[in-house]
Amino acid sequence: MKWIKISMLGFWIILGLYFGIGGIVTIQLNDIKDDKHKLGISDSSTVTNATDTNSVIYNDISFKNKAALKEYLNSLPAENFDKVYSFFDNIPDFMAQIITAFAFGLLGSIIRIILSVAYDKKRIQDVSHISQPLLGMLTGLVVMGVSYVIPTLLSKNSINVDPISLMFFSLFVGIYNKEFYDKLSSFFINKIFSV
Repeated sequence: MKWIKISMLGFWIILGLYFGIGGIVTIQLNDIKDDKHKLGISDSSTVTNATDTNSVIYNDISFKNKAALKEYLNSLPAENFDKVYSFFDNIPDFMAQIITAFAFGLLGSIIRIILSVAYDKKRIQDVSHISQPLLGMLTGLVVMGVSYVIPTLLSKNSINVDPISLMFFSLFVGIYNKEFYDKLSSFFINKIFSV
C-alpha cells in the first residue's frame, strides 16, 4: 500500500510538471508568434537590410536594427517543444493559463503532502493522495480567478496576468490551500455578505 501511495505522488508530480511547463512555454511561444506577426516576420524569412541603422528594443534587449531582431525571433527554437507537446499547438493563451494554474496548484498540493510527511511526521499511508491533489488543481483555478478579479475591481483597464506570477502564485497557494480558503471565506463573509 505504501508503494502505491508513493507511485501516486510520482504520477502527480510528473503530470504537474508536464502540463505546467507546457502551459508556460505555450504562453511564451504564443507571445513570440504575436510579436512576429506584428513585425511581419515569417518563420522562414531572413532579412538583411544594411541601410537600416535604427536600433530596436524588444523585451529590454537592444538590437542593432529590425533585421537583427527578426533574425533573433526566427532563431528561437520551437521544434523540440512541438515534439514533446504536440497537442499544445495552437492553444490560446487563456487555455494555457488555465492549464498552468491547474498544474502548479497541483504541484503545490504535492509539496504540502511531502511537508506533512517530512515535518508533521504523518505516515505516507495516512495522507490523501487523490483529494488533496485535486483540491490543489482546483485551487489553481481559484487563484487564476482571483488574479483577474482583484485587479479588475481596482482598475478599469483590461488585465493581463503575467504567466510566471500566475505559476508561482498557484504553486504557493497550492501549498497553503487550507489557509488560503480560510482567508478567502472570511473575506467573503465579512466584506461581501455582511449586512
